[in-house]
Amino acid sequence: MAYTATTDLLANLVASPVVKPAQTDQGGKTRTVKGLILAASFVGGTVGQIYGLLRVPVRARLGRVGLVNATATTGFVSMGLYRTNGVAVDAVCLSSGIPLTAHTSAQTDVVAAPSALQHSQLISAAFKTAIGTASATNDIELDIGIAIITVAGSAVDLYAEAEYTIDE
Repeated sequence: MAYTATTDLLANLVASPVVKPAQTDQGGKTRTVKGLILAASFVGGTVGQIYGLLRVPVRARLGRVGLVNATATTGFVSMGLYRTNGVAVDAVCLSSGIPLTAHTSAQTDVVAAPSALQHSQLISAAFKTAIGTASATNDIELDIGIAIITVAGSAVDLYAEAEYTIDE
């Protein structure tokens, strides 16, 4: 069976002559940010209400984003990027609908919306159009937030965690 170096990084390394990868393709420092919304803060939320969860630099590549919560009786939220003042950059770019009823007290990765290409790019490049539309081109950080689509039927704590990589 033949082996094919399919990613651009591997193809460059097996080329003749070898093409050295750019410094930005060498990886970087992976960091984790964590946030908790207590049930007391989450209860009473209305449709359209936004909760800021985490803050990430726009010069990072966004990796895994997940939620942990006890199962609620009802409720849906969307997840997206917001300016640090609460203005939406793209309110559904990370997920357009997360059922709070389907989660248990285990980590659930929720980021399904960004493409593989967007995951490989800096946040500033992956969401460039939305950032420009929101007048956020000079922002150095954005918040990951959730917006209530349908109200949670029972009060639950909501824990969020995101991993991102910053080039060295």
